[in-house]
This record gives sequence, structure tokens and C-alpha cells, in this order.
Amino acid sequence: MKKILVPAMIVVLSATAVTPIFAQSNRVRDAHGCETWEGERWDTRYGKCMDPDDYYDDDDDDNKYRRRAVSTAPVTPVNSTSNADSDVAIYNWAKNNSLTTAANFRDFRDDSKITRDEVAVIVQRALNKGLFSAISTNNNHVTFADDRQIANEFKSATSFVQNAGIMRGNQGYFYPKNFLTEYEALVIVARATAKTEISNFDQARAFAARLGKSFDRDDMHDLIDRGDFFELIKKAKELL
Repeated sequence: MKKILVPAMIVVLSATAVTPIFAQSNRVRDAHGCETWEGERWDTRYGKCMDPDDYYDDDDDDNKYRRRAVSTAPVTPVNSTSNADSDVAIYNWAKNNSLTTAANFRDFRDDSKITRDEVAVIVQRALNKGLFSAISTNNNHVTFADDRQIANEFKSATSFVQNAGIMRGNQGYFYPKNFLTEYEALVIVARATAKTEISNFDQARAFAARLGKSFDRDDMHDLIDRGDFFELIKKAKELL
């Protein structure tokens, strides 16, 4: 077997194949010019390359470096097989308080993820039902740069929670189809119930402890399940 040096790569010649020893760089931009090796991808909604860190982070430092899943289509139902009494109890509570329109526990999809525009509707319903303490909605109105991406049925709720200072965007964007993370869920519930501003993971975990919940600091960037978000609201109503 004989080795031959060639520019940019060393190859091994054999009777059957030529095998590269050094693989070529995978730093190849996609058709839109996005730096895929950096995690960028083309977002058809905004017409530009987006890094995961460009999406909503609620202006906090801890979230600045986390990766976030973004839905690019309507939320896909997750077939929940959990029928634990506690899960059903959360659904029944949400249904009795008119926080969900799901006809039954299966339709509730407690294990599915939840988008920010959905959260806006839920928070507005909770405030209207008196589950959260009275909150001023007289903050300066902001028209988000991605307002056209907010479906008409969500616009009123989105404006409501923005005016109340409960849900904020990032650099003028609301990102309505981003899935909610555990950290964001705690920030929103804290603002809506205790009028508490959370600015880092440790504060979020301390607030969760007040609700009798425990969150791993390293996992707070994970996406929260629908049922767990409703449970936070229920706990806040009962304990705060």
C-alpha cells in the first residue's frame, strides 16, 4: 500500500477504494446563505436566517445562551397516554375555570407543548376570571414587528398581556409560535400572580419552590408541557 500526499487531504490508495483521512469541512451555507454550522436556519415567517438565540428571551441574561425550539406549523397534537388522577384533575380545574375549551382530557393534550400565542389567551382568561390579582393594562402599547404572524383570534389577547407587562418580546418581536419554556412559564406566572419580576434561573426556581414545585436549574430551558403550565397557574391561585 502506498501513501500519496495531495493538497488539503491525505488519501490511502488501495485496490478497491480511495478513503479520505481528513474529512472536508462541513461549514457549508444552505441555499439561503444561512450558517448551518452555527445553528442558523431559514425562517419563512420572517424571511431571514435566524439563530435559535435570536428568538424570544424576555430580555434576561440567563436565557441569552439557550437554544429554543420553534414551531413552524400549527401545534401537532401529542397523544397523551397519561391518565393519572392528578393530570385529569388539572384538566377539570382548567375546564371549570373556563381556561380551556377542550371537550375532554384527551383533547386537552396535557403532554403537548404550548405556543406563546396560546399562552396569551390563557393568561387573559385567567385574569378575566379573577384567578390572578388585578393588573394594570395601561402600559405603552407596542405593535410587534411580527404582528402579521399573530393570528386574528390571538391579537386581542397578545395586546392585552403586552399592555399588562406580563409577556414581552425581544427586539420588537413577539414570536407567537415559539413554544414556551419552563423558565418563561415561571416568569409569566410570577408577573401575573405575585407581581414579581424574575430575572434569572435561581429566582425562577425560588418562585417555583413557593408553589411547591421543583425545577432543575440546568433544565429550565426545556419546553414546558401544557398540563404543567396550567398546574403552575392553579398552584399560584391556591398558594399566593
